[in-house]
Amino acid sequence: MKVLPVLLLVLSLIILNCGGRAEPTATPMVEATSTPAPTATPVPPTATPVPPTPTPTPILSPTPDPLADARPSPDWLLTEVPGWISQPGFSLRLPPGWQLNELQGIDSYVGEIVGGGLRLTFDYGGFAWSLSPADDPAHEYVVSHEEINGREAKLIRPKGSTEGFTGVHFPHLPIPALTITGTDLTLDQQRTAFAIFRSIDSLGGLVKIQVNFDTLEPVLEPGVPTPKLIIDVLDSGSRFQVMSKSLKKESDDGGGTLLSPTGQYERWLGPGTYVLDIINMWDFVTNDVPKTFTIDTGEQVELEIDLVTAFP
Repeated sequence: MKVLPVLLLVLSLIILNCGGRAEPTATPMVEATSTPAPTATPVPPTATPVPPTPTPTPILSPTPDPLADARPSPDWLLTEVPGWISQPGFSLRLPPGWQLNELQGIDSYVGEIVGGGLRLTFDYGGFAWSLSPADDPAHEYVVSHEEINGREAKLIRPKGSTEGFTGVHFPHLPIPALTITGTDLTLDQQRTAFAIFRSIDSLGGLVKIQVNFDTLEPVLEPGVPTPKLIIDVLDSGSRFQVMSKSLKKESDDGGGTLLSPTGQYERWLGPGTYVLDIINMWDFVTNDVPKTFTIDTGEQVELEIDLVTAFP
């Protein structure tokens, strides 16, 4: 019968299941090793590109003018230059032993200043050279403008060199112009020249003459223009003469100056004594002339004469 083997098999399984059951083997606890989280590399924010700061251009101080302080020494001697007739003249200071010599001029008063191995030449007249650097393109020049004893002046010298001309130009001293120059001067000679230039002053003073008419437009003859009046310097520059232009004769300086529409006239004169007079004035009469007056350097003289039409 096959029941027995089946029972035995069931019994064996029951025994095995009840008596010999083994505990499950515990898996040993292994301490967990924490894996560090990966460190994130910081990503810098995208910055707006900044242009590089430009290197500042250094501010250079102007090179000091080596002749800015050139002035005459206290022992220099005052020298007066009278100029031609009707020119007021000028003065300057020169080192002891220096000489000023008059030379032959054509249309202006010219001369030379010599001493200490230096020679300067001057031109005193209406056509005196204005010292333009463009007249000497072979050299570079330093040009400056300053006021010397109340007069505008241009000073010029070679730039970084001793070759070329050194000079001064007064466009109005007050009349006429004056230019003094030297050529190829050493720096010491340039300093001496500039000291002489800065000592230049005008001589004489200003005379103002007011001519009053009983009428500014007197009618001598109907339909005949009245001659203009003119003032001139005659008789070696010592006499002013008011005359009718129609009767005007040549003066020593070659010309005269018309009165203004209101009868005013002024002129700078060298030091001296002068006479204001009227000649050939058949058209007018006056009792105000002759007048004698004296001009000193720096002085201003004002004169007035009244003219009456001789033939109303």
